Amino acid sequence: MQCVLACALVVAAGVAHAAGPSPATCGGLAGKPVGKPVDLLSGRLAMASLDGAKPLPRGRSIMAADAPVDAETRLYFEEGGKKLVVLVAETFAKAGPDLAKLAGTAVKSEPWQAGALRGVVIVPDKIEASPDDPEAVPILSAYVVSPDDTVQLMAFYVSPKAADAGCPPLARKLLDTLVPGTRKLDLAGGKKDLDELTLVLDPGQALVKQDGPDFAYFVVHVVAPADKSGFIGIYLGHNPRRLPAAKGTEKGILFGKPTDFLVNDAGRRSREAIVPVPGKTYVVHVEVTAADDAVLASLMRTVATLAVK
Repeated sequence: MQCVLACALVVAAGVAHAAGPSPATCGGLAGKPVGKPVDLLSGRLAMASLDGAKPLPRGRSIMAADAPVDAETRLYFEEGGKKLVVLVAETFAKAGPDLAKLAGTAVKSEPWQAGALRGVVIVPDKIEASPDDPEAVPILSAYVVSPDDTVQLMAFYVSPKAADAGCPPLARKLLDTLVPGTRKLDLAGGKKDLDELTLVLDPGQALVKQDGPDFAYFVVHVVAPADKSGFIGIYLGHNPRRLPAAKGTEKGILFGKPTDFLVNDAGRRSREAIVPVPGKTYVVHVEVTAADDAVLASLMRTVATLAVK
C-alpha cells in the first residue's frame, strides 16, 4: 500500500509534454462513450469509465503475491494504441477533520465532492510521463473519503500517445460519476482464520489476504488517521525474506512463547521475528510497523493471539 500512495504524488510534478492535437481531446479518448458503472474494490465504490474498460490486475513478479481485489482495482481501456488506466487503492486510513492533509503540502490540491463522497483532487501542472514508468502519464489523482470516513486513492494515467491537456478534464468527468458501493470494511474485530492459524483482531483492525504461488501473506491494518496508523504483516511459507540488521531486540509473544523481535525504529516503530509454526513444515514471518508506542503495543497484543487451529 505505501508504494501506491507515494507514486500518486507524481501527478503533481510534471515536465512539459509535446503538444497534443488541437483541440485537446486526450488523444481522442475524451470523445469515447462512457459505459455503465464498474464495481471497484469488490464493491466499496463504483464508477463509470470508458465503454469497454475492464478490471485488469497489474503485472507482477512470478514470485510475488497479487494485490487482493479488496485492496486494489486497476481499470484498463485501450484502443488504437492509446490507453487509459485507473488505479484504485484502499488506503486503510481515516481522513480526519483536515482533508488538505491527505495530499500533503508539497502538492497543489483542491476540494472535491460528489454526492455522499468528498475528498481532494490533485491535477498536474504539466502532463508528462513518470520517470519510474515512461509508458504511464499521470493526469489526475484523488483522495476520496467514503461516508465511513475511510480513504480510497484514485490515480488516473494515460499512455504517451494520448497525453494532452484534454486528459485531466476526462479524468475529472469520470471521477465525478463515483458513488459509494455496498461493501463496508469489516472492522468488528474478533477471531479470524489465517489458513491453518487464527488471530484475534481488535475493533478497528481490518484483515486482508494475499495469495502467492507457494505462500500466503496476511496484513492487519489499523484503520485510523495517519498519525495513529500501523499494520501487521504475516507471511506463511518456506522462503521468508532475510531479516534486516537490527538496532536491538525486544521480547514479544508468538504461539504462546516469549520470542525475540528485532527492533528497527526510525520515526515509525518496527518489530520483526521469524519462527517455525508449531506442528507445521513452514515458518511465520511477522512484521509490525506502528506510528507510535501506543499503536505498537496494541499490535503486539494482537500478534500474541496468533495460534494454530
